Amino acid sequence: MEISISGPKDFYLSIYHIAQEAREKGLVFYGAGFWGDLSAQIFSLLGVEPSCFCDDDPEKIGRFYNDRIPVLSFEESKRRYSNAVWIPTVKSRALSVSFGGAGHIGGYNSGA
Repeated sequence: MEISISGPKDFYLSIYHIAQEAREKGLVFYGAGFWGDLSAQIFSLLGVEPSCFCDDDPEKIGRFYNDRIPVLSFEESKRRYSNAVWIPTVKSRALSVSFGGAGHIGGYNSGA
């Protein structure tokens, strides 16, 4: 899926299409902090609940978001949800994670 965003209407349509795909394949947010929480709230308005959050902070791994959505390590998330839609929700200039063909990133196929 190729997404081209040229204005607000296209932005909202792209979120809608990502939500549709996430309903079918599952949804993983990479980052269980502020941006992950905000993203979960936005997607819940579209009727989509993430399969899990993925994080590298040992203090977050093993916890649950809203008492039901697990926070997993990257390796465990990739093992369980390799075909899901993956959305980076970290505040970073560069996301330097090798997804190794795991699912889709923000609606784009990451390989495989």
